[in-house]
Amino acid sequence: MPIIGTKELITCDNTDFIHTGNDADRSGFILSVPVFGQDGSLRGSVSAIMLTSALRKLLPGSDYVIVNSGYGFESDQHKMSTALAADSRAFTAADPNLIYSEVIPLSLNDPRSAWRLWAGFPNSRFDDNLDVQSVREFELAGYAAVAVVTLLALTCWYAIGRTMTMQVEAAETLERRVEQRTAQIQHLATHDILTGLPNRGLLADTMDEALRSLRDDEKLAVHCVDLDRFKPVNDTLGHPVGDELLGAVAKRLKHHAGETAMVARIGGDEFVILQLLLDGNDEAGVLASRVIHALSDEFSIHGHKINIGGSIGIAVFPDDGRNSETLIRNADLALYKAKMEGRGTCRSFEPGMDARLQERRQLESELALGVKNEQFVLHYQPLHDAKTSQLTGFEALVRWNHPRLGLLAPSEFVQLAEETGAIDALGEWILRRACADAAKWPQPVKVAVNLSPAQFKQQGLSLQVAAALAASGLLPSRLELEITESVLLANNENTLNTLYSLRDLGISIAMDDFGTGYSSLSYLRSFPFNRIKIDRSFVSLMCESNESRAIVKAVAELGTTLGMTTTAEGVETEDQYRLVKENGCTDVQGWYFGRPMPVSELHALFDQPEALTA
Repeated sequence: MPIIGTKELITCDNTDFIHTGNDADRSGFILSVPVFGQDGSLRGSVSAIMLTSALRKLLPGSDYVIVNSGYGFESDQHKMSTALAADSRAFTAADPNLIYSEVIPLSLNDPRSAWRLWAGFPNSRFDDNLDVQSVREFELAGYAAVAVVTLLALTCWYAIGRTMTMQVEAAETLERRVEQRTAQIQHLATHDILTGLPNRGLLADTMDEALRSLRDDEKLAVHCVDLDRFKPVNDTLGHPVGDELLGAVAKRLKHHAGETAMVARIGGDEFVILQLLLDGNDEAGVLASRVIHALSDEFSIHGHKINIGGSIGIAVFPDDGRNSETLIRNADLALYKAKMEGRGTCRSFEPGMDARLQERRQLESELALGVKNEQFVLHYQPLHDAKTSQLTGFEALVRWNHPRLGLLAPSEFVQLAEETGAIDALGEWILRRACADAAKWPQPVKVAVNLSPAQFKQQGLSLQVAAALAASGLLPSRLELEITESVLLANNENTLNTLYSLRDLGISIAMDDFGTGYSSLSYLRSFPFNRIKIDRSFVSLMCESNESRAIVKAVAELGTTLGMTTTAEGVETEDQYRLVKENGCTDVQGWYFGRPMPVSELHALFDQPEALTA
């Protein structure tokens, strides 16, 4: 580094050493500085070896500072006094134009220290104290710089380390979340969201795995479980209550099926139970009976007391099928038979059931086409005054004039229409046709039309009824609408508002099949009915059962107290007619007075006055 006209600090690192023979005892340091003339040209360099006390012991009697120059000193060795070397005082080179200030070590006791040489031109002498102070200030500034740099380095290191730690933690958190989300997605893909039970896909996989692992003496039973009367609950109480009911059903099924059986929900109100049979096929019947009994117990959902029940169909591997698809299909066929035979029962698969299922499926497709093509007809069954036997009205009963199967009764297709949604269009057609037929009758007797609980889900049912009355010109007082207790099962505001809207039109409202539902008497407080129709199951046993006679009498007295007409349904014999009349019923209906007949035959009743009485 050039030194021109001013004093500068030259730092000389310990690049070379004089050794005493022991590498650990470094005894001296070589310092070198370039020397310039006044004109700034390079004149040479000065090197000095400062000896430490350890080296002086090896050179007793004299201490040296060796100065080497490249431009012709008088001698290349200058002996200096011991005090000069020990105190490191200033020395002057042979060139009178150059002045060298004192050589100052950082530490005489530290052989690893660097040395400083102050140099300047003539007339640039400076005070010793000032030079020392300047050196100290420079040293302190260097220390501060090193400290700042070190602090910055530590800060950067901490920041980098912290950032890396945070990245690692973020990566681990993300990985955990991905694993959790993946597990959730896998669970949703294989389980029913509403009940938490395995779904159809997981059921099929489990069945296939179980069938492959069964031993020769083991069998697997497949139970198809379907809830009875669930649809009216869902239609009247609403889907939230229906969903809660399905959850409660799932818990009961799991409890009674046990840990060795698997329960799955395959859709709607349908469940499947897989049961390993170890002691023969009778085990399947025992489990089915236990489940049916459990489902018949009352459910309490959101303050509602609900009674449903269940039907079960059973298929057994390997007798009734050797793969999951065949077993489930055959169990479903057995379930269909159980429901057709009265519900609340269990049936096992039998050969030939498949043909009946195919018939049902075909009937579903033909039902929608039959409504569109108006293949349905109405038959009318007369109602008579119990005391005078005079004709008071007719109940409209629908029949399906099926082009392939002939005339079908309501029991063969109404439930199917409700399940497929065809009941809306069919119900509207029945209402319009009954009003149009009644408007043409010569006598102003009433016509009664049954409404399905599913029809009350429509927002415009009262408008639909008003439109039918307007189109036919029938007086509202001549129309009576019959509903079952399941319509009032929900006891919700929409259903009651619809009933009141119908009554405001001047229409009569009757409760059909009274006494067979859940809380018959309580429903009489929910809505002021015009008529109570006592179910035929009580009337048919009046001649044999004192209890049935007591029930009929109590309902008739209740109707009189509430100002309601009471009709005894299913009167088929003269003794039954006599008993219902003696026990206070105001109207009667049944085969004893007339079977349902097409509208074309009704005119004979009006043309022959004697035919108006039984």
